[in-house]
Amino acid sequence: MMLSRMFAGLLVIAGTMVTPVRAADDDTQAIMMTMRVFQLKVEARDQAGHARLPVLKDLPVVAAVEGEAVRLVVAGAEIDGFLREEAKHCVSAPRVFARSGQSASVEIGREIAVESMQPTTQPGVFRLVPGEPKFEGMRFDVLAEVGKAGSVEVRKFTVKFDQMVGREKVEGTSLEVGAPIMRSRESTHALGLKPGQRAVLTTSALDGSDETLLVVLEAVVVEMPS
Repeated sequence: MMLSRMFAGLLVIAGTMVTPVRAADDDTQAIMMTMRVFQLKVEARDQAGHARLPVLKDLPVVAAVEGEAVRLVVAGAEIDGFLREEAKHCVSAPRVFARSGQSASVEIGREIAVESMQPTTQPGVFRLVPGEPKFEGMRFDVLAEVGKAGSVEVRKFTVKFDQMVGREKVEGTSLEVGAPIMRSRESTHALGLKPGQRAVLTTSALDGSDETLLVVLEAVVVEMPS
């Protein structure tokens, strides 16, 4: 299952949710967070499976999840040219607002139909019965606070990636209707972003293909409307 199929057609942006965590020191300030998701084909990887993108080579690594192809770096204006060149590969850019000290969540992706083969009252005759659909895509959970001089302290940045890599076979039919075989990857990070900086997370496809998702998190302090 290629990533292009995951984000093909109508993209679902589900339930932007803001949940109070604690009262902010200044409730007139909020944080606007944008997660730009790029879908890239990257053939060159290191031994840990991280995509080799020259533009990210010398940037400070916040976290690299050992055993999983997840890496988070902090970048500034030096990657702007790269992002412009790859703009055509941006598949989604959800944006959320939250007061300082509050959490926000957003999902992008699609629902996958699930059907099972069940016998009918007639011998040898079966019917397809729909089941609970599965979600394929990405979920972001972010908790951030306003820092000093316009900076943003990201206390929690969780990315969960669910991808269908196949379907279980259903006896008696060649249709792709069996239960989805899902794989998941999840990582949580904390970092500080000065004005003009952004976090860049890369994670490889779960189906073993040469595709990589690159997520750019931007967080900007804004004034809440009266």
